[in-house]
Amino acid sequence: MWLMEVDVMNRIVIKELRKEKVKQELERKTVGSCWGNGEVNFNKSDMHDDLHAFLMEAAKLSCSHFSTGEDDDEDKKAKLKCLGHRWKHKHEAPKEFKDHAGRSQRWQQIEGINQMKTKKLVSLRHKRPKHRMQAPLNSCFGIVLNEEYAENQIRSRYEHWISRHRRLYRDEHEKAHRFQIYRSNLQLIMSFNDLGLGYNLTDNKFADLTNEEFRAKIQCLGPPVKSKHKPSKEFKLPEKPMQRKHRPRKHKKHHKTKGKMHVPESIDWRKKGAVTNVKNQGRCGSCWAFSAVAAMEGINQIKTKKLISLSEQELVDCDRKGENNGCSGGYMHTAFEFVQQNHGLDTESDYPYNGDQGSCDTKKLEDHSVTISGYKNVTVNSEKSLLQAVANQPVSVAIDAASFTFQFYSAGVFSGPCGSELNHGVTVVGYGSELEKKYWIVKNSWGADWGEGGYVRMARDIADDEGMCGIAKMPSYPLKEKELAVTSL
Repeated sequence: MWLMEVDVMNRIVIKELRKEKVKQELERKTVGSCWGNGEVNFNKSDMHDDLHAFLMEAAKLSCSHFSTGEDDDEDKKAKLKCLGHRWKHKHEAPKEFKDHAGRSQRWQQIEGINQMKTKKLVSLRHKRPKHRMQAPLNSCFGIVLNEEYAENQIRSRYEHWISRHRRLYRDEHEKAHRFQIYRSNLQLIMSFNDLGLGYNLTDNKFADLTNEEFRAKIQCLGPPVKSKHKPSKEFKLPEKPMQRKHRPRKHKKHHKTKGKMHVPESIDWRKKGAVTNVKNQGRCGSCWAFSAVAAMEGINQIKTKKLISLSEQELVDCDRKGENNGCSGGYMHTAFEFVQQNHGLDTESDYPYNGDQGSCDTKKLEDHSVTISGYKNVTVNSEKSLLQAVANQPVSVAIDAASFTFQFYSAGVFSGPCGSELNHGVTVVGYGSELEKKYWIVKNSWGADWGEGGYVRMARDIADDEGMCGIAKMPSYPLKEKELAVTSL
């Protein structure tokens, strides 16, 4: 049992070290650099077969470059230098080579083992690389025989990417510029994926954008204001004249017993028919509208058993009196206010989305296909309260989506690194766990060709009170009942 506990602790430490290395690499934004990069020359004829397998495994762990010392066969040398190549060996490297001890100590162990097995002392010389590698597939994580071949591979992949995403550039100069960005991004994507941190990245439709350009593109919340998410006693929806005040009623499904919450272990509102297809906000900074609409579509289906796709465009065009500003950003809770005060929201089919901010169609504004009675703020910085809310319906949340890892997220449980400066509105439509990894199921508005069919699973129940990427900082959800005042869990 003690050994098992030690092994678990070692795994945790190693995982954190690897995450820290990734974080440092992302912060440096250097291309083609390898941690502990070096070169070792050895003659295979002096090596025991077991040791040769050990060396190749150690190479992948230490990110060092190898050459055979045989000048007559460049291909063999190149293959041995290719650390990303998935070599198939009958023998696995011993555990001492899989820890995160210093590289020099590992090589001393290797030399000692080899001397015992072959009666030969082989010195493994450590050399610094003469230069950083530039070709993405020729980095310490790539599979390639030479730089020219790598360049051709990348250009071919880039042309296919252009065709797949129907990208049009002004001229060849812009195309060449975007290729350099694409190549840089691809290298970091491949390097990250090789670390095996539980989720993968891919060269998606944002692959020709720098992270700075991506950050500017996805900013769609209003300016950060600390007082926007207040408890119910300080913040209520405006009441109509002659309308008597209602005492906020406790949500029947949100309850605690002896300090414990009674919620299912997992829930997916998609499977319950409460989530419409993934939508795409395009170039418009209207994520706030998509997040709010998804939450309203959810509660309406839960209450009426009818799934109706609602109009984000109505919010973009017509919700302009308060803090929301169309394609220039807004907030989900103020969108709920607008719909409640307007006595409803039109359908998407009647008021379709066009990705631009236009004049409000007042005739369609009067069409009230779906109504809500108010909204609730979830207790801030409390994933437990957020869990309780999502157990009952989809919930609008804000996150920091500006990281490189979120930009190119492809699949798996997203666990950062990311910040908590809120800049993007999304909707939590469920939660669950996979191999003891707890996660939120989050619906995005970047189309079905991003992430897991337009969704991202984000790590849940983490040490930070704000949640992964600040997901617990500003949650809210609409009500569909005779409850008018804004309340808090």
